[in-house]
Order: sequence, then C-alpha cells, then structure tokens
Amino acid sequence: MPRRRPTGLLTVFLLLGLLIPAVPPPVSVIGAAPAFASPLFEQVWARADQPVAQGRVARSWLWGPGPGETRQEAGADGTPRPVQYFDKARMEGNPSADPAGPWAVTTGLLTVELVRGQVQTGPDRWEPRPPALMPPAGDGVVPPALAAGVPLYGSFTGVASLPGGPDHRATDHTGAAVTGTLDHAGTVGSGPDGGVHYSRYAPETGHNVPDVFARFGQTRDLVDEGGRLQAGLLFDPLYVLGYPISEAYWAIVPVGGNPTRVLIQLYQRRVLTYIPSFPVAWQVQMGNVGAHYYAWRYGLAPAAPAPPPSATPPSSPAPPVAPNGDTFVRVAGDQLVYQGQPVVLKGTNYWLHTHPFVGTWTDWDGNLALADLEKARELGVNTIRIGIPYDHGSTADLVWGENCTGRSDTDKGCQQVNGWITDQMTQLLQIASVYGMKVIFALFDWSDTFPLPGDKGYQRQLNYLQGIVAPFADDDRVLAWDLHNEPENYATWGDGAGRARIIAWAGNTAQAIHGLDSRHPLTLGVGQASNLWLSAGGKTLLDAVDFVSFHCYDAGGLRTQMDAIRARTTKPILLEEMGWPSGPSAESSAEATYDEATQQFLYRAMLGDAKAAGLAGVVQWTLWDFPVGSTSGYKAASHEEWFGLVRLDGSFKPAADDFRAGYPAPLLPSRTATDRPLTSPRPGPRP
Repeated sequence: MPRRRPTGLLTVFLLLGLLIPAVPPPVSVIGAAPAFASPLFEQVWARADQPVAQGRVARSWLWGPGPGETRQEAGADGTPRPVQYFDKARMEGNPSADPAGPWAVTTGLLTVELVRGQVQTGPDRWEPRPPALMPPAGDGVVPPALAAGVPLYGSFTGVASLPGGPDHRATDHTGAAVTGTLDHAGTVGSGPDGGVHYSRYAPETGHNVPDVFARFGQTRDLVDEGGRLQAGLLFDPLYVLGYPISEAYWAIVPVGGNPTRVLIQLYQRRVLTYIPSFPVAWQVQMGNVGAHYYAWRYGLAPAAPAPPPSATPPSSPAPPVAPNGDTFVRVAGDQLVYQGQPVVLKGTNYWLHTHPFVGTWTDWDGNLALADLEKARELGVNTIRIGIPYDHGSTADLVWGENCTGRSDTDKGCQQVNGWITDQMTQLLQIASVYGMKVIFALFDWSDTFPLPGDKGYQRQLNYLQGIVAPFADDDRVLAWDLHNEPENYATWGDGAGRARIIAWAGNTAQAIHGLDSRHPLTLGVGQASNLWLSAGGKTLLDAVDFVSFHCYDAGGLRTQMDAIRARTTKPILLEEMGWPSGPSAESSAEATYDEATQQFLYRAMLGDAKAAGLAGVVQWTLWDFPVGSTSGYKAASHEEWFGLVRLDGSFKPAADDFRAGYPAPLLPSRTATDRPLTSPRPGPRP
C-alpha cells in the first residue's frame, strides 16, 4: 500500500499517568447484609459498584460494598414500604413509577432530614428531633483537638436551603474561587481555594457547584449493564445527588486518623467530598449519608468500617501483582495475556477524523477524540494504535517545546521533551480508559533517522525515550510500545547497509526502552512480513520485539504471510494494519475495486483467516474516513481517505458489522486514572 505519511498537520499526545497508590479507604459504617431486598435494588447497585467490588475498575463507591439493613418505613404518602440502607444512601421502591424506568428505585432526601432535624413519616407529617450531630465527612470519631473545626450536619443549618425553609440561597459565583470554610459552630470563614472554582449555578436551590464536583457528575467509566461491562455515564447527577443545598466549604477533618483538608458540599440526597491529597480516582467521594442517617434515625452506634474497594492498587512502585489481578497486557509464550488469561486484541489505527496523521497532534481536540472513539466502543474495540512524531518537520515545538524551532541535533532547545505531547498522550489514555481500551504508541513514526551509539543524534533519541516512555512506565492504560511504523518504507532501508543499520537500531532501541520500562511489551510494525527475518550481523527484527506485528492489505496473501511468520517464531503475532478503501470509485481499476461491497468482502475474508490462525489480534486501518484532500495536502482526493469503517456523517459502513460481530474481544479495563482537562486546538497559525 502507498505510505500514509503526508506532510501536514501534527497531533499532540498525553501526559504521564502513574499507578495509583493505595488510598485511605472511604469510611464505611454498615456491614454487608446477606441479600438485596429487591432485584431492582441489586440492579441499581450492580451497575456502578459491582465492577468495583470485583476489582475490575479502580474508583470510589457510589453506593457501598454491599447492601445493609432492610426496614419497613412510611413513604411520603404514608404507606409502609421496604427500604434498604447502603453506606452512601437508602434505596426505596417507587410503586407509582414504571418498573423499567430509572425512577423505579429512589433514594430519599436523607441529607435534608439530617440537617433539618425532621424525619418524614407521612404526607405533611414529620417527626422532630435534633439535627444530626455527626460529621458528614471523614472519620466518625473526631479527636478533641480537631473538634472545634469539624462541621457536623447540624452545622449547616444556617447555610443550607431546605424545602419549606430556611432558604439561605447564594448568588451566582460562577468562575469564582472556592474559599469558604465552615467549622463546628457553623461559622463561615475563608481560606485557600486549593485550585477549585465554581463552574455552574443551580437556580433550583440557589447554590454554586465547584468544578471538581461538576466534572465528577459527568464521569464516564466502565459500568455493568446486565452483566456486561461497557463504557457509559457513571450516574445521573439529578437522580443520585439531587440539587445542592449548600455552598461548598473547606474543613480540616480526620481521615484514617490523620487531619486532612476536605471540601464538603451537601446535596438533597448525598454529600460530596473532595480530598486533593488523594490520588485522582478517589479524590471525589460520596459521603456515608446512608450509614449516618440509619444511625441517627434508629439511635444505633456506627458499625466498624467496611473494607476499601478491592480495585485499590498497591502503593507505587510495587512488585508485579498476582497474574489474575494484573491489568497490564503481557506476553506469555505465543499468547498475550491480561489478568492471567489469554486475550485477543481488537484494535483500530486512530487519527482525529478531521485532521489525520500528524494533524491529529498539531490540532489535537480532546473532546473530538472522545466523540470519535465512541464509535470504536460501539464496534467492540479494546485497542487503539497511534503514531507519535519524533522529528517531523512541523512538530518540533510540540515534542521539544517552544525553544525548539527546527530539528537540530546540536540545538539545546531540541534536546529534552518539553512540549505538549505528553499532555495529549495523557488525554488520549484517559479517553481510552473510559471505553475499556488500551493504547499502542508507535514511537518513531515519520522518522528516517536510525542512529547507533556514537552517531550524531543518538543521545537525542535516548532523551526522547526518557521524555516519552519513562513517564508512562507504570501506566497500565498503555498496552505496548511500537518501535517504528514500517521502517522499510524509508530511504535508509534501500540497501543492505541501511537494512543492517535499522536492524541494529531496533535491537539497541528495544534495550533502551526496556531499561526505562519493564512492564510494557515492545513490537515493531513492518509493512511486509518477510522483512521480519532478514538477517544482518546475525540479528533480525524478530529478535528485537516481544510480540510480532505485521501489516497486510492483501486478503489473498494473508494466510501465506501468517504461516511464514509462525514457522519462524513462537512469539504472539498481531495483524497490526488491515483493511480496504471504499473509494473513491474513480481510482478503481481491473486490479482493485474501491467500494463498500468490496471492503466488506475483504474484511470478512481477512477476519476469518485471522481467527482461524489464532492470531493475538487484529488492528484495522482506519476508524473514520477523512475529509477529501486531507491526506494529500488538501489538493486531491485519495483512497487514503476512504479506509474508515465510519463515514464522515457518523454512520457505519457495511464492513463495520462484520468487524463488530465477526471478531469478538473483551474490554481491557485499567487501574491508572488521571484527571487531565480535554484541550482544544491551540490558537495561532498551523504548520
């Protein structure tokens, strides 16, 4: 196939994600009950928290580790009905709602009752009692030294807006820093903002929502949908939280026995806390409103804390975990394994559909990538492959920073990775993780530079690896490093000496990467399988890699290439590029037809051969079509713009059905979590 390496725009990858260290567990005060009071309760709990309980995702509880006590309580209409308590809330059936609808199970305005000091026992009937004298955040027991500064539910009486009054509404402070503090006596003060700002206003109750809580309310992550793990919105904020009834306040509260600065905001149904000293996946947590309300209403002492989510990873750095809990993809014999079990990769070679190839990085748009990859999720993709520009002429500042204006090996400004590239890599990893995917990064895409020790530029390549690979060494969202994309398509490969140089370079570079990162396997995507076993100095490209990757667009020759590779190695084999363009029809000839029917026919043939051969996986080229002319300098249409399974209008081509159903593969959840904002294209002229 022609090389897909146009001159043009470039793309920006994402920054370092570290393996999340162990965090102080959220305080839990209700022990697990033996059973759910209703199948509907179990269904609601399982969607968000069953993946946490099974250790398949790493995040804080939405409801708690399991069901608690079941009681008969009068509802708002005065009719007794069973309710069940969880650490974070109370579930109750709603007989007037559609059993299949989202409001068939409701959770009650527990926070309102705790602050007001009234228990609803019927329509317009309330049982008065003192407001709850327990802290809504942190440990249940407050040491005397901290008591004056720790707010209780009752401390919010003078600042909360409650149904029927009092009404302590605030004005719209969108954009303002969150500096308010609240103490035991309910006194409002001011302190550092911790980098948090109000991002929206809720006119329904008259209170502002901090950006950390607004983002949490839009979290997309892996959820359990009828026993199947898939990406989706973690929860509906109105259903789970209700509206805010207070502003957000900072306080120093005991967490795990340690004084900790926490941001607290009360909502009608829940309490949200933000603990900036925690790792990202646990910084925002639900307060234990269900447990607190149960103890307050029934006069019971809190139970012992429940264990933290089993998905909480060990402290970093840590020795490799047991195979069945390992969320890195590893090589075991002739297979790739995930969590100790053989796994099949089902991937896509991805570029922003509006700006392909290097344009993905120069015009990086995180929100567009999030929308683009929703299509990959619908196809059941678990792997993304994408190339990073090392020395592409238009991307020097992107990789090396503003002080690098060219590709000089002697310019000090072009020696250390200081650009936007790692931030954009981090954004892509965040997006992939939401959809249960991992990422293969091709490290030296677009480069015809293969220096050996002692050569000009050798140290610069080592510096590049230090800046690109090392920050992600413990990030399980990275699947593998791909040394190069089709090195035989560059001028250096043109003669025997050049091939020998590239083979030696691959071995040296693989050794350098393994020295920086021992967790991720290495591969190298060749355009022609037979180049894998060409020998120079007694070495081949096969020797440099942990698993084998080759590209094939010849459906008739695929089986022969797979058999030839299998005869020469016992390493796992990945078909790293495959596909066929569906246009433009004007380029069709007697030898090659470019239309959707031919694309579908060839997909069926190649996917069938790949499954029969037991390959480690298939990565198709490409996910989306590209705008006409975008791969040829915006001058003329090219078949490079028609390889996608998704048309530019967002609809799927017929071959998408074959890829979706004909090559099944599991999701690959990750534990690493970051909270990098998704950025838009940088202002200014484009390369």
